[in-house]
Amino acid sequence: MEFREGELIDYQYTVQEKRKGGMGVVYFVFDKFSGKRFAVKSIREEYLEEPNAIGRFKREAKVWLNLGHHDNMVQALFFREVGQTPLLFMEFVDGTDLGRLIAATSSLPLPQVLDFGVQMCHGMVYACSRARKLYEEGLVHRDLKPGNVLVSRDRRAKITDFGLVKVRGEFPRFTRPGVGLGTPAYMPPEQLKESAEVDQRSDIYSLGVMLYEMAVGRRPFVGHTDTELYDKIMKASPRAPSEFGEHLPREFDALVLECLEKSPAHRPQSFEQLEGRLAALRVTSAALKGTETVCTKCGLTLFSCQGECPLCEGGRHKPYALASEPPPPPPGKSEVQRAERPTVVDRPRQCGCGASLKEGQRFCTACGQRVDGTTTGATAGKCQCGAALKPDQKHCHSCGAASSHALRSCGCGQLNPLSRRFCSQCGKRLTS
Repeated sequence: MEFREGELIDYQYTVQEKRKGGMGVVYFVFDKFSGKRFAVKSIREEYLEEPNAIGRFKREAKVWLNLGHHDNMVQALFFREVGQTPLLFMEFVDGTDLGRLIAATSSLPLPQVLDFGVQMCHGMVYACSRARKLYEEGLVHRDLKPGNVLVSRDRRAKITDFGLVKVRGEFPRFTRPGVGLGTPAYMPPEQLKESAEVDQRSDIYSLGVMLYEMAVGRRPFVGHTDTELYDKIMKASPRAPSEFGEHLPREFDALVLECLEKSPAHRPQSFEQLEGRLAALRVTSAALKGTETVCTKCGLTLFSCQGECPLCEGGRHKPYALASEPPPPPPGKSEVQRAERPTVVDRPRQCGCGASLKEGQRFCTACGQRVDGTTTGATAGKCQCGAALKPDQKHCHSCGAASSHALRSCGCGQLNPLSRRFCSQCGKRLTS
């Protein structure tokens, strides 16, 4: 059975939104227990009576679950059956999909195109590597397209919908001979002929179509009918992207057209190779020209944008040349940035206790008194972020910076710097 908006799934998950695809349906639900949102994928009601469809969904859900977590891939969390309905619970991505973003903006500036391209390659490199470890064979997505790439509000691209994923040698073939699964406009010639015999070079072709579409706002092959589209994909040569966008460099043309080669042997042979070339192109050719607009909230770069940002739905776009601050850097590996210690310069002055003081020092590290002679009370100083520091505090609770004012007390009542091993007044060994 299919669930309607407002209904409860398994007495716990409220359906807030429902979207249908080819054979699948996706529910966006709210978990009353944890207070979190999830995306839940299932099969459309008309296919729930087909054992082959149920079996394929379960096997493909198992592959997705085993792929684990990666920043550039939507994570499958757990599988459940409610009645006769199989449900795959996935992380909820707050943002939009790449297809809607392209539709709202026509085309994207080259720096943004290359950034999304590198991120998608990074996600596929991980997925293929993980599959090789688990099944001794690579993974093929078979349905890479803008609608299957979600973009979070911090501009992180996440590949989703591994519903047509293929792991060689692991599962029986559900594809009928001569039938190509996927979305025709993004399928390479070999997938149109026989989708069961594709490899990751077929996914590289699909990514090439997306790079082309992001850069110029149209796909390399368009047909009024499926027959016309198939004929162009099989026989026609695509026009260079720079014919539609004069700002695009020849190096970008060469790389995208190589991805769109008819023969898999003439394309980049792996996502690692493609990622490296896109990253190199990003370094040499991806500087903003000053004519783009930048969202003041999420940092998305566009050629023009009227009103709210189509990604974060709250930020406003300003011309890059007039932006008061540079855009946030593209998402990468998470880093915990610690505040640096304040720089102090030696100055010949002393506290009343005889300890040396440095310029800019507001509290004595030996006795804990203020430089002007007043007592410190419960605190021994302030961090550069403004937060108060206690005498025995090693790090600022606000910003995490190591405290240069941190002291610890001895049983005799004397306050000593953390670097001391013995009390300066009674000589006893100090314990942490």
